[in-house]
Amino acid sequence: MSDRLSFFHDLDSLKVMLVLYRDNPDVDLEELRREARLDPAALSNVLAELIKAELVHVRTENGEQLFTLSQEARMALNRLDAPAQLLSSTV
Repeated sequence: MSDRLSFFHDLDSLKVMLVLYRDNPDVDLEELRREARLDPAALSNVLAELIKAELVHVRTENGEQLFTLSQEARMALNRLDAPAQLLSSTV
């Protein structure tokens, strides 16, 4: 993906960001896979791109990877009125 805005137009990236937005902070990989409804390979690719673009942060705790939405991505989703959208539909 060429720029950060393009992630908001990609359905898989948006699914991941919305799960992290809703469940932030520190969502584990299994919960993220289950909630975003992506196969493991697709999720790995999306996460790698989101991390590279600094829209998602990852840290390890007790040997488990935990993912958190960046402040910039959270603010962008706020501007798109994500809270209202999440209340009226499911990811």
